[in-house]
Amino acid sequence: MAHIEKFNRAAIGHMLAHYDRGAERIGNECVDRTRSHLNYNLAAELQPKRQGDFIKQRCSEVKVQNRKDVNLMCTWIVTVPKDLPENEHEQFFKTTFDFLSDRYGKENVISAYVHMDETTPHMHFAFIPVVPDKKKQGKFKVSAKERINRFELCSFHFELEQALSTALGHSVGILNGATKDGNKSVTRLKRESQILAQREAERQERVAKTRIQYAEQRQKAADERIETARMQMLNAEQKAREKEHDIAEQIHFLEFVEGQTRELQQEQQDIKKQILQYEQKKAKAEEQAKIAQEFQQQEIERMAEELAKRLLDMDQQIKDAEERLSELKGQILTAEQVKDIGIKKAPFGMALLPYQDALDLKRTAERVNEVDEKEKQAKKIIKDERRILKKAEQEGRERAQNRMREVERELEKKREEMTQALKDEIAGLKKEIEDKQLTLEIKKNAIEHYISQIEEFQPIFSSLIKSHALAQQIIVAEEEKNIVSYEKMLKKFDDAKSNYYEQEKNRNDTQQQNHSRRRR
Repeated sequence: MAHIEKFNRAAIGHMLAHYDRGAERIGNECVDRTRSHLNYNLAAELQPKRQGDFIKQRCSEVKVQNRKDVNLMCTWIVTVPKDLPENEHEQFFKTTFDFLSDRYGKENVISAYVHMDETTPHMHFAFIPVVPDKKKQGKFKVSAKERINRFELCSFHFELEQALSTALGHSVGILNGATKDGNKSVTRLKRESQILAQREAERQERVAKTRIQYAEQRQKAADERIETARMQMLNAEQKAREKEHDIAEQIHFLEFVEGQTRELQQEQQDIKKQILQYEQKKAKAEEQAKIAQEFQQQEIERMAEELAKRLLDMDQQIKDAEERLSELKGQILTAEQVKDIGIKKAPFGMALLPYQDALDLKRTAERVNEVDEKEKQAKKIIKDERRILKKAEQEGRERAQNRMREVERELEKKREEMTQALKDEIAGLKKEIEDKQLTLEIKKNAIEHYISQIEEFQPIFSSLIKSHALAQQIIVAEEEKNIVSYEKMLKKFDDAKSNYYEQEKNRNDTQQQNHSRRRR
């Protein structure tokens, strides 16, 4: 009907694979693989983890002796009675599972696989044998010897029979020949079972009273710790809101700085355009100055050519006048020669020269003298004009050269002033951009620091919330499993609180160091 098996660490893996049919090859020849899909696990909702992972987790929560022969898992194999109708098999296994879960603790249940692919339907109820540690009050340990003792084996079938009879409404024949102890009669077995059940009930009542008192004390302590945790959570929430506000301000400032940076970049592009325009204007001014210089040079050359041409014309006129004078010198008498000629009437009305002709000759000589004087004056004027033209030409050239030098000096001065102004403006803008970039970098670093602090703070805040939820679960703890869970929760809560205080201290130290570094 039902029998118990115990397994140490070495045998657990093989048995777990047998339960969930996870092994690639099943050594049991009675297994019909075509019916394996009908198997099911009644503990799937109670314990959804993998069997091996759950055993490791549960063993880490209680005391386990570090020995190879320690039995970490016990399994009840409960077989359906032959006379039980098939339509009651499901209720039979469900009632048996509830009975065993309540008996050995739901927190210790590994699995409850019902195998329908073998000769007779049966259930493997696997659990970890956890018992209170007598040496340490409130602690638990793994001990198959204490959990599955003689009293347990004697009372098991009787109590299972009662649970199944109550659930199904009739006896299922648990107490048959296979479950009797030796040659004991059914009456004697029932009587002994009743005595043992009564003793066990009294013992469980005493244990229950003790556990209730202990649970009340633990609940009072839990209430106090919950209140402390609530206050710490409120403080943490306040700090979180302050951090969120600071981060929002930093993000707003970062957006403002990014906008300023874009404006600076635009201004820098505008300055580059202005510099390019200044360079173009500078090149245009130099080109115009060069053109003006060439024009002035051409004008001076033109004026010099005109003066030279005028001088040549005047020289030619002078030469022509001299040639005419040289021709007339042999033909025309001067005024002195004319004076020497006697102008008088000849006797008898005859003169050496006709009187009228002599007068004309005299007037002609006077005119010649006048012409000579005019010629001298003309030569003097021409000489003065040559000297004036030469002087004007020299002065014009000097003025043009001086003007060109002045224009060049003005252009060079304007070019230097414009270049220096551009250099100063560019240097100022570069310095302003560097300062703003440095400020932006500092703000970015500060924002990254705040974000990293928030990222560090959020896990702590989440752990506090989880600890608070766990602490609230402790309030409703009434049985031994809740007390054990409560102690673990408190431990986790203390660890989370210690981690929070340590990280808060490190964060404050980091802020002080950064503040000191900024002040330096």
